Amino acid sequence: MLNQILDQRYRVVKVLSITAAGSVCLAVDTQNPDYAVRVVRQVRLPSRANGMAPRLQKMLNGKEAMLKQLAQTHASPAVLDFFLENQSFYFIEEFAANSVPTKTENQETIDDQGVQRLQEMLGMIEPVRSPATQTKPAEEATATSEPQKPQPEEPQTETSGHTDPEPVVEAENLAVNGRQAETHSPETTVDAKKNQPEERPVVKVASPLPNLNRPKYLLAGAGAILAGMLLSFGLWRYQEYRNTVAAITLRDQGLQSLEKKDYTAAISAFSQALQLDPKNPTIYGSRGNAYYDAGDFAAAIADYSSVIELQPGNTSAYYNRGLVYFDQGNYQAAINDLTIALQVQPHDADVLYKRGVSYYQVKNYQAAIADFDKLIRLNPKDDRAWSARGLAFAGQKEEQKAMDDYTQAINLNPKDSKTFYNRGRLRAQIGDNAGALQDYNQALAITPQDVDALTNRCSVNIALNNHPDAVSDCTAAINLQPNNAVAFNNRCIAHFNRREHQNAIRDCTQALRLNPSSDQAYSNRGDVRRDVGDRTGALADYSEAIKINPNNSFTYTSRANVRRDLEDWRGAIDDYSRALALNPNNAAALYGRGLAYSRISGSRDQALDDLQRAAKIFLDNGQINAYQEAVAQGNRIRVAPPPSPN
Repeated sequence: MLNQILDQRYRVVKVLSITAAGSVCLAVDTQNPDYAVRVVRQVRLPSRANGMAPRLQKMLNGKEAMLKQLAQTHASPAVLDFFLENQSFYFIEEFAANSVPTKTENQETIDDQGVQRLQEMLGMIEPVRSPATQTKPAEEATATSEPQKPQPEEPQTETSGHTDPEPVVEAENLAVNGRQAETHSPETTVDAKKNQPEERPVVKVASPLPNLNRPKYLLAGAGAILAGMLLSFGLWRYQEYRNTVAAITLRDQGLQSLEKKDYTAAISAFSQALQLDPKNPTIYGSRGNAYYDAGDFAAAIADYSSVIELQPGNTSAYYNRGLVYFDQGNYQAAINDLTIALQVQPHDADVLYKRGVSYYQVKNYQAAIADFDKLIRLNPKDDRAWSARGLAFAGQKEEQKAMDDYTQAINLNPKDSKTFYNRGRLRAQIGDNAGALQDYNQALAITPQDVDALTNRCSVNIALNNHPDAVSDCTAAINLQPNNAVAFNNRCIAHFNRREHQNAIRDCTQALRLNPSSDQAYSNRGDVRRDVGDRTGALADYSEAIKINPNNSFTYTSRANVRRDLEDWRGAIDDYSRALALNPNNAAALYGRGLAYSRISGSRDQALDDLQRAAKIFLDNGQINAYQEAVAQGNRIRVAPPPSPN
């Protein structure tokens, strides 16, 4: 019953004991502003305690008076609340660290306190007499153990290409709420026919005497049949009782195996228990937890779905299933289930966080922000909520809001490496590479083997022309993760900038072996091949990159440059024009097309116009050298004789 929500208020955080009589747990009062810890004492009630029901109801109706009466008895620990739920009576007691019951060999002694207290309270209530109702002794125990929560870790988003890796959302171990299942015994109707003797013909006489034996015989036969019916019903009920007891024993064995992380034994015990009690939602929930911990997500979902089928109102099962969907990457299904769970606990921080992350993963950033807003209102010091909302703002291109949220999260928790990582990534995206480097340094100081941070710091060092440091970072990332295609691609760029062409080609080729659909690795290898004079190889690499991603303006520009090298002026102009259709502010494409037009007779005006536009964009972007070169080329074309007709 770990993380079960009782009375829609008390979340169980630790199970201290479980026996046939009941359980003792620690729980958090979710309606208390300080989330106070309470002791929860459960007393399982017999399934047919009809005589007790009126007095229990009278106690519940007069709860305030009963609590005052208990307080006057100076009972320790003090009873703060009590309620009835799913065939069990619960006491909420004051928590004191030095008086918390612990597991002992004589476990029954702990739970007997709850039974004794319930008997004491019933003794305070005058018995409600009814001629049709009598109190009966307990005949069977009701299964009450609840599923433990799965604790999935939130997945990291894979990085890609030249650009920085996708943001990493930090995962918390999220609790699963289990609601106690009530077991209903099926009713059986016995249908029997009375065997009556055949009527013999009676010879009429003048003064017939009454047949006194026949009625007596008929009554005796009916009594025997009724006795047989009652005996059959009793045997059926006895067998049902034996099955229930055996199922409880197997369930407890399964819970013990689950606690020891022996998932195979736990699943076997739960499966045997379900053969004896096939409609017990609690056992399905427990087996679902075991399947989840064993990594069998499909089987876990099937068992949680069985709980929902048996108990459509069990929001804890929706929560559990939602978490499994989350771990599978089925975020929309996770959102659907977590939304149902929130209908009962709208302020549950763990559910809100997981749903917000799921909304983020499906790029519904506005809905994600709404969930994280609620989390921040519930607890302004929840650093994970600030960090996650920063990711959602970044997804909406609201960089300043994202930056503010990341900074607030870091102020609250300066040991969270992932928030430093995400802020570093945002800084790199807006061109603050020096600030990004600082954040990646902080992230790696906290988590030195963070592969994503190493890979991204390699990229930032390339942008800052720290190429030896870039090679070092990417090499460290590759040593930790040999199949890291992004790190190989980035190291290819660093080697190229150091004029280490063979190393660069080797790394880009390895990046393509690991990820054959990387258009950026093809484009980077094309750059290296063009630089060493292998224009045919470069042209082939750029063409492959365009097949994979026909929307990259700069790849068309690179292929156009090779065609210009080969004096294919018309082909070059065609590629430059495609690049500019995708990005009209591509200054490199304007510059190259201007040079290509200058080689075609009658196209001087187009050449000068392209070069003037390129010079302006270079200047606006602060690329002074490129600006000066574009101006110089325009001046040469103005004074140069026109090219001869082709």
